Amino acid sequence: MIGTLRIFLPGPLLLVALLVAGSAEAEPVNIDGLIVTEGGVSWTFIIFDAVRDLPPSPALQNVVAVRDAVLLNPPKEDAFDGSWEVSVGGFLVRLQPGLNGDRVIDPTGTTVTAATTTVAGLNVTLQFFMSRDLPVLRVLVILQNPGPSDVTVQVALLGDLGSDGDTLVVEPSASGDAGLTDADRWVISSDATLSDPVIGTVVFGPGGPAVRSRAATLVEDRFSVSYSVRVPPGTTRRVMGFSQLSADPEPARTAITTFDTNEALTAAGLLSGLDAQAQAEIVNWTLGFPTVCADRTGC
Repeated sequence: MIGTLRIFLPGPLLLVALLVAGSAEAEPVNIDGLIVTEGGVSWTFIIFDAVRDLPPSPALQNVVAVRDAVLLNPPKEDAFDGSWEVSVGGFLVRLQPGLNGDRVIDPTGTTVTAATTTVAGLNVTLQFFMSRDLPVLRVLVILQNPGPSDVTVQVALLGDLGSDGDTLVVEPSASGDAGLTDADRWVISSDATLSDPVIGTVVFGPGGPAVRSRAATLVEDRFSVSYSVRVPPGTTRRVMGFSQLSADPEPARTAITTFDTNEALTAAGLLSGLDAQAQAEIVNWTLGFPTVCADRTGC
């Protein structure tokens, strides 16, 4: 099966590239305006300027995010207004022109990997995987410590779900409440008229992972989830989240059960491209491999 990747550039120039499943490597491209159509969804990426209530709260340029997602059948758009921004140690992760490839990314198959940047003493890489079979996006924050000492940071996942002040939690969250709290592994939301896609936002896995969300909130259409992650010297830790799109609440309720067991997650192909070591390094899920922080001291 062939997936289509479109890069929209300013002016009349339009480059259309085909990514063949399983290809070893593709030429780096600009992530700004990139569209990947897989799993019945067109996912659009963006590099944008942002101001967020994070210390020191500057206006930042070159922030990587998912700009929007359009469900193709039935057609529903406006899933996001800029989502899956990531902050590490209070600083939004952003690409640095001239230092890490001038906003280039490496698209391989259905995986988009942003150029690595340095934040809070860690090498930070953002990776987005789009399922070919399901309307699901996987977000992975990869933290590598090149230094001689432990680094403990707050990693925050942030997003705008596009439903503005009409946000409706269409299903009680994983803990049974009507919002997003630290007890919730996922929440399902849309706009009040259900004209937007129904979005399942998944922030940690089952089975009592070593790292769970802190200060999780859903205020209007903005979600924010934070994790405290310790990265020992010379090691890698990862934080994983998912977005799942549905046309209506009922299929969303059924599909969210994919994230309730590791067996279902694996069977759905949503761990594609992650070997045993990579899965063991994901601190907010326990995926059946000996985790790097099973004793709760290494993460």
